[in-house]
Amino acid sequence: MESIKEAITMTKLGQMIRDDAIEAGEQRASDNTEVNLYLRRRPLMICALLLFYSINEWLMI
Repeated sequence: MESIKEAITMTKLGQMIRDDAIEAGEQRASDNTEVNLYLRRRPLMICALLLFYSINEWLMI
């Protein structure tokens, strides 16, 4: 049950990151360089979160 809650939290975090990127795109429509850098780093941030989550789960066992 707790892992389901954590998965939902991760999903909500992913949605927040996406919403932030969309908001940043709307605010900086004329200056796309910053948004492109943010979107390029986003998969790396998600991988880091998943790695942290898996290490956390492994340490709990």
